[in-house]
Amino acid sequence: MVECTASWRTCWYNAYVVSLWANFLKPEPAIMNLGVFGTCAAKPGDPLLYGADLETARRICCNNRDYAERYGYWSTTNFPRQLPQGRSNITFYDTVTGDPLFVVPRGRGRTYDQFVADTRKYGWPAFRFEEAVAKNVRILPPKTGATIAADEVVSTRGTHLGHVIGKEDGGAAAR
Repeated sequence: MVECTASWRTCWYNAYVVSLWANFLKPEPAIMNLGVFGTCAAKPGDPLLYGADLETARRICCNNRDYAERYGYWSTTNFPRQLPQGRSNITFYDTVTGDPLFVVPRGRGRTYDQFVADTRKYGWPAFRFEEAVAKNVRILPPKTGATIAADEVVSTRGTHLGHVIGKEDGGAAAR
């Protein structure tokens, strides 16, 4: 057992994050084998929530493992205008299967305003580990030759969701 020399809160939080991380770190690289449409079981459906661009979703979610939509893209959709301030338990779904992926804000008292602040900071919706629906989300180590040297966040059905960044913010899995 490793001794933690920081404050009890920091030690507890670090152990908590490690236990959450373990729920998602399941080496299942076969998840990202080629599916019917890129790595996905099918093409993302039309229309998408919040007026998101279908071609962008198809390119980023199913035919890509390295990149994200452009920084700030989320703010060009209806997303910021359609969600009332302070709303809780907002569910984000897989664009292909409709499976729930993230529920925000959830865990450690993060508020909707903090979710929006993290989203603005990273340039696209930023989720924390405790906000992931564990049965539908996995974190894979960076693939060999990856452009981004960060763990990849994927759905259990092969949809690329983003990369783990901002671990100092509670492990933001950003899309």
